Amino acid sequence: MNNGEFILGKVYPIFETNLKDGEIFQTFIAGYEIEYSTTSIKDNDKPDFKVDGRIPFPASMLGKTYKETVKNVTAMLNANKQQYAYEVFGVEL
Repeated sequence: MNNGEFILGKVYPIFETNLKDGEIFQTFIAGYEIEYSTTSIKDNDKPDFKVDGRIPFPASMLGKTYKETVKNVTAMLNANKQQYAYEVFGVEL
C-alpha cells in the first residue's frame, strides 16, 4: 500500500447459502467486506476512487455508522500486521 495509507470505500455483505436435497435451505450473511484503494489521500489530480481490492471482516466489526465501521476495520488492519484477513474468519487456506 502507499506508505501505509489507504482509502476505504463501500461496504458489502458476504452471503453464504446452504443447500439441502439440492434446494436452497438457508441464506445468511457470513461477514462483510470493504473496498480499499491505495491511491494517495493527498492525490488531488485523481479524484475517482479506484478499487484495488476488498478486505473481508467479521460481522462483529460492522459499526452503527460508516465511520465506525472504517474505524473498526482500520484498527483490525493496524492491530497485527502479521494476521491475514482469512485468519479473522478462522478459515485455514
